[in-house]
Amino acid sequence: MSALKLEAENFYGNIINNCASVIMIINSCLRIEYINDFGVKIFGYGKNELIGQPLQPSIIPHQDSEGNLIDMDKIFSENCSEAYQECEHQTKQGTRLWLCWNCGLYNNQSNNAKQIICTGINITGHHLLHQTMRKQQLLAVKADRLRSLGEMASGMAHEFNQPLTIIRGAAENLLIGEQRGWDISSEERIERLEVVIDQTARLTELIDHVRSLSNSNSNSEKVPVDCRELLESALGMVKAQIYSRGIEIETDIAYQGLKVIANPFSLEESILALLYNARDAVQESLAKHEGKEAKIYLKLSRLNNGREICIELRDTGTGIDESIRDRIFEPFFTSKAPDRGTGLGLSSAKNSIEEIGGKLELESKLAEGTTIRVTLPAIGEN
Repeated sequence: MSALKLEAENFYGNIINNCASVIMIINSCLRIEYINDFGVKIFGYGKNELIGQPLQPSIIPHQDSEGNLIDMDKIFSENCSEAYQECEHQTKQGTRLWLCWNCGLYNNQSNNAKQIICTGINITGHHLLHQTMRKQQLLAVKADRLRSLGEMASGMAHEFNQPLTIIRGAAENLLIGEQRGWDISSEERIERLEVVIDQTARLTELIDHVRSLSNSNSNSEKVPVDCRELLESALGMVKAQIYSRGIEIETDIAYQGLKVIANPFSLEESILALLYNARDAVQESLAKHEGKEAKIYLKLSRLNNGREICIELRDTGTGIDESIRDRIFEPFFTSKAPDRGTGLGLSSAKNSIEEIGGKLELESKLAEGTTIRVTLPAIGEN
């Protein structure tokens, strides 16, 4: 019988020692009582160097750790049967690695002591891949934000042109008058100078607005936002640029007092992203079908007796093929050329709108155009 027992112990011992998982037994003092051969190999220590040692700092680094081991004290005190955690470790050589742990409490019948059995799977490759993808996504988000700011800058060039032309005209008129000895009254001089001051104030307002939008990530405060004022502000950023491309804009945003609780900069960025997409779609349609109607419609209205606000944006662009319509709001998905977009505009807009309790819906017909409806929860007496 003892020979069979010994054979069984050897058999199961070989399985435990050679399985592709780290197996440890931790006592109530949070010291390592047992670790299998695979665990010894992966951490690079001798078994005698680990047995009896505390988890930290033997295999869990004291500093710069991105993850902590499961709360062992909690497992002991609450008699947890199972707990999961991803944790960062270090080998004897100082190499960092990540393991996914499954830990459970059991009673050792031989000494009636509570212990924790931990099994860990090496997920370092998966974790590093996830980190790389996350970094790439963050870079893509930054690139998309820079592209959006570039779009704004292009639109602002058109918006700056009008007040600059007026300022130059007023200044040249005064200069020529002085050079030619015109009889310009004090009232006329004051009137022209007031025009210059008004237009420079307009330029300052535009610059401050762009600066606020570019720094919107640092201010996430949600406040009551007047939707008409927000739409007028967004249109002011892009309408000159859109007109310059031969595209008309038709608006019906006369409703006043339609307010929503939101971050105004984040919501305006979302509207700008929708306007940019509409512009690109109409421009692409014009390139394919010369003479086709080129128009963007923007409408603001109330729904459900004023409990909801609807912002509707319709274009006469290329439309969206049915085969990709379900993917249009996926992050990083785009049907545009690589230099025209990152696939984050619509995804970010949808997320921002849903964060404030709204929804974004899309209807589209290929070669006819697209309609996007943004529905937002209204506040106050609408």
